[in-house]
Amino acid sequence: IILTGGVANTFLKMKGGRIGNSLYEEEEVAAAKKLEAKCRKRRVQLILPKDVVAAAHRPLEGQELETQIVPADDVPAGLSALDVGPQTLAQMEKELADCRTIVWYGPTGYIESPQFARGTMHTAEYLAHRTEEEGITSIVVGTEATQLCNKTGLGHRMAHVSMGDDASIQYLSGQSMPGVEALDQAWACFAPWEAWDKDTAVDKKIERTDKAANTVVAILAGKGKDKSKSLATARYSDDPDEEGGPTLGAQEVAARLVQRLLRNKRARKEQEKKDQKA
Repeated sequence: IILTGGVANTFLKMKGGRIGNSLYEEEEVAAAKKLEAKCRKRRVQLILPKDVVAAAHRPLEGQELETQIVPADDVPAGLSALDVGPQTLAQMEKELADCRTIVWYGPTGYIESPQFARGTMHTAEYLAHRTEEEGITSIVVGTEATQLCNKTGLGHRMAHVSMGDDASIQYLSGQSMPGVEALDQAWACFAPWEAWDKDTAVDKKIERTDKAANTVVAILAGKGKDKSKSLATARYSDDPDEEGGPTLGAQEVAARLVQRLLRNKRARKEQEKKDQKA
């Protein structure tokens, strides 16, 4: 687990580090200590930044500030950590080198300013490159990281991009999701996979084959065999050819598929009744 930003500052503060005026959550320091102990017990490596880019304050729009690269746990008084430094980025790449599935949640710095968005852009480009060149599963969640990926055209190079924040984390942690439970309950309404016609793709714009789109619904409903594909096959765009186009998460795609399926099922039943009367 690699931490950056305000979350990392909270852990650094808990460990006795000097973080200057950096953003952190004082009320979560005790929780950070418990989480560190839990990670140690479960042998989960918890990685904190080595260095940060610090400045006197957050910049106004269009403002360039004088910055310093300082150790993450020794930020001088009066300065705030606003992005990760080069040593931290190199450390991240080293730790992630052997990972085949990477979940990225949130920016590494104050991305409202281009001056402090470099760490986040570097991370996005790194994930996009490895996804294309090595076929890793890169999962980007959260509003800010998703917006940056779509704005820069990197979103379509990731395996999956979702603007869901807390919901995405809950889903990945295995917690029950109302939408998924509803799909499971509605399973009996679905026709066999082989009976689905090509019209089941969401507005015919799913960026995968019909078979892959079917897999999304099957897995979200708890019937699929290969759960590793549930996120990788669930990307949807209103305009697949447009870089930075909007994307929907797996649940949204599944919901649209279900609506289409039920409409088709009702239409087939009505047609069967008409045929019988005829």
